[in-house]
Amino acid sequence: MTVDPKNPAHIIVVHGVQSGNNAQVTTHKRIEALLKASLEAVQLKKEYEVIGYLYEDMNDKAQKVYQRIGKAIATGRPLVGDALHSIIDIAGDVITSAAETSTAKKILDGLIDRIEKSYAEGHPVVLVSHSLGTVYSLDAVNALMTRDNRFIGDDMNTWPVRGLITLGSPLGLNINLLDKLHVFEKRKLNMVEGADFCFFKWTNFYNPLDPVVSGSLFGKPIAVKGSKGPVELRYANDVQPAHWMLQGQSVVSEDQWLMAHESYYNTAKVGDEIMKTLWG
Repeated sequence: MTVDPKNPAHIIVVHGVQSGNNAQVTTHKRIEALLKASLEAVQLKKEYEVIGYLYEDMNDKAQKVYQRIGKAIATGRPLVGDALHSIIDIAGDVITSAAETSTAKKILDGLIDRIEKSYAEGHPVVLVSHSLGTVYSLDAVNALMTRDNRFIGDDMNTWPVRGLITLGSPLGLNINLLDKLHVFEKRKLNMVEGADFCFFKWTNFYNPLDPVVSGSLFGKPIAVKGSKGPVELRYANDVQPAHWMLQGQSVVSEDQWLMAHESYYNTAKVGDEIMKTLWG
């Protein structure tokens, strides 16, 4: 089973921490707009499909019991109830992933299946993810690298994913909650076996004011080293031996705090990077 580069490309987009439900997720539509603008800017016509991998409904189902408790606590206080609902919805997404729950496994397995479906149909795939979605995406690529007849050396037509693009990733953080729950633990990068010339491309966009990147609740700017932010510094010694190529891209904007976490969707370079990864 191999990819046919002549087939329409599939850009699979994985959202991050989300309130609401699947129907309210617009991440993939925003990425599609960036790619369309990049292609139009250079008058390039390509066939592609942007596919949103949506998992918020799975998270919400897992958090129902906590929402019931929150509702009971806020009885008669609607504003408190609304606030608790949002807090549980958002924090629950992170805890679900970090605790390696059955829901987290379903989300990861579903993403791998979505990639494998595109691969089985012969489509070149680029994986684009934001925030918490970058954790699931990195784990999916790592898992696929262990499967038979996937990522065979320099033959990129055997690669189910051509490249990984992460936006506002917390993968550079090392957070320990209550001395038991390690959030965003460092991943061991699986190796592209037998590759001599081709490296798996991982491009990471980060805004220095993004609190999810810095881990600072109040958006204290991160210290960077050249083009290297927290993710690049954390994985600096791991990428080359595994035949990965990790490149950091700093996003400069006037946005502050949580708006900085959304700034990537106004960054033309993101669309340019998808275009470059797929079509050179």
